[in-house]
Amino acid sequence: GELLRAGAPLVVLDRNEARVAQAQQGGMLAVTGDATRDESLQSAGIGRAKGLVCALATDADNLFVILSARALNPQLTIVTRANEEEAADKLRRAGADTVFTPFSITGQRLAHALLRPFVITFLDSATMAMGLDVSIEQIQVAEHAEANARSLRDLQVRRDLAVIVLAIRKAGGEMLFNPPAETEIAAGD
Repeated sequence: GELLRAGAPLVVLDRNEARVAQAQQGGMLAVTGDATRDESLQSAGIGRAKGLVCALATDADNLFVILSARALNPQLTIVTRANEEEAADKLRRAGADTVFTPFSITGQRLAHALLRPFVITFLDSATMAMGLDVSIEQIQVAEHAEANARSLRDLQVRRDLAVIVLAIRKAGGEMLFNPPAETEIAAGD
């Protein structure tokens, strides 16, 4: 749903024909195939893909697909889930860029919903497009962008674009939360 709302081109690859038909009825490009087989990944376009969401039933299957996908397209961004907490590290070592562990995430959200219910409501509104004119976005500064080597104060993004900068991830990986106005933006941030 979220990928469709964002207008991201995607291909669903599933061995279950009923789920493929359901995805097609929902407006998605979907093909029947076994994601654990290189031929299926290749026919689905893994070589030209920018990203892969790997959400098979078992951690072993996800691990197998990640190893194959990483070999077929080294530049691919791979996101997966770990059914077991112990598998998360193995999935990262196999080539996953991001691994979600549903039980940890659910546990944290349950605790936050109890302790900070209005924060959870806000985050749900901002991240799940629940009708508010609010969204959280990510933008990378290009090499020759007008914003390159300028401070947040100079850019006036809050005034001119009604944007609040929550954080800046510097090209080197450092994360600056609630950056001050004098923070300079650089290519790759």
